[in-house]
Amino acid sequence: MPKVTPLRADDPGHVGRHRLTGRISGMPGTGPFYLARAPDGAAVTLQLLSGSWTRDAATRDRFAAEAGAARRVPGTCAARILDAGIAGDHAYLVSEYVPGPSVLELAAQDRWASGAELEALALGSAAGLAAVHQAGLVHGAFGPDHIICSASGPQVIEFGITPPYGTATPGADMMAWAQTIVFAAIGRPPAALADLDALPGRLREAVAACLAGDPALRPAARDIVADLLGEPEPGPATLARGASRAAGLYQSVHPPPGDDLDGEQPGGPDSGAHEPAAHQHGGAHQHGGAHQHGGAHQQAGRGHGAAGPRRGAPGGRRGRTWAAAAAAVVVIAAVAVIVPLLQGGSPGSGQAADRTQGGVPRSQSASPPASAAPSATATVPSSFAGTWSGQAKQLNPADVFDVKVSLAAGSGAGRVSYSSASFTCAGQLSLQDSTHSRLTLSQGIIHGQRTCANGTVTLSADAAGTLAFSFRGKTGPAASGTLTRS
Repeated sequence: MPKVTPLRADDPGHVGRHRLTGRISGMPGTGPFYLARAPDGAAVTLQLLSGSWTRDAATRDRFAAEAGAARRVPGTCAARILDAGIAGDHAYLVSEYVPGPSVLELAAQDRWASGAELEALALGSAAGLAAVHQAGLVHGAFGPDHIICSASGPQVIEFGITPPYGTATPGADMMAWAQTIVFAAIGRPPAALADLDALPGRLREAVAACLAGDPALRPAARDIVADLLGEPEPGPATLARGASRAAGLYQSVHPPPGDDLDGEQPGGPDSGAHEPAAHQHGGAHQHGGAHQHGGAHQQAGRGHGAAGPRRGAPGGRRGRTWAAAAAAVVVIAAVAVIVPLLQGGSPGSGQAADRTQGGVPRSQSASPPASAAPSATATVPSSFAGTWSGQAKQLNPADVFDVKVSLAAGSGAGRVSYSSASFTCAGQLSLQDSTHSRLTLSQGIIHGQRTCANGTVTLSADAAGTLAFSFRGKTGPAASGTLTRS
């Protein structure tokens, strides 16, 4: 879960009306993030955004408009945006503080969801996305690092984007939702039809429909909620019922602990930031809660949906594309789009596209390759366990960015994140080989697949107690640097 650490000497004490009490690491998106106290004493998350755009009146107006739209999203399985503003050269967003591990963090610990827990994650995250869409927004960066498993049930964090959407659409959100639910069940995005067999029948049909190559055939989030509830049509109270059932299902598996009255030092495992992996230049890629500024918005492994929420095509029960009579057709269509998406192809193209940007080919796989399964015997030595961070330098194209690697002793997997002023991504590491002084890991990007590449990470211990980090992509980028234990 996000870890709260003391403020640094150069951190502000107050931003707007909020008193900062600590730094939060392990959050997706650009930061920094702080734990803060609202004027009424409530614990909140405050995200600080900076850049030259804060001095541009038009961009500030867009930020205010998007923040205003985000504040209309009800707290239905989505962390509410509570406040926003400009303080000096910084913009800030204030949202509900939601402690708990993300689906991505649980997967890094080899913890997959099934039964009531999986149903809760699917229903709660669909209800959260439906609330975002109902407010006229899209999430635009949805993935397993954006579902927090809180004591009260699953919560969607870090949204959204207002029209014009570009490639970030409700339809793209629903494809990302489907990939995330499969990831929660098996620890990776779907790569074949058989991967959907890990899901129970009703959920399997809903996920298959959302993986349709034609965005117009993907159900709207609120339709998914109604279907998972067994309701014939979504109504005014559907999202509230979905949120309530998701919370009940989750708490039946994970009874909530005693109330943490202070809320400033959440318990549980530390987590690294959910950010990037070896970077390939590709324009601005920033997700700041309600705000996105500058450059084109890019999504990884997600389809180009329609400009608004879509219902299924006519015919079948409730006219939805995942009705039992059409399920086989939808599943076949899903397979046709899953593999091209995971290979870097465009949705519905039926074949992989040879994408390049800045002369560097993009990764041809959006998930770890089949050969990237952790070794049956290799595990992380205790000397490598912990969270390591530092900077890496990349050549061709030239870039410098922050790296964070989190490893657990005795595990065969870990997580990695990358960030700079212009991009963030995150992924999973699968251990391939281990010695007392060197780890070789396969990197599969989960969030930020269009700006970051899959490949091989090597970590070598030195006498100074640091790690030499190197990355080599399967199709081009290479980077190296030094990491220290944080």
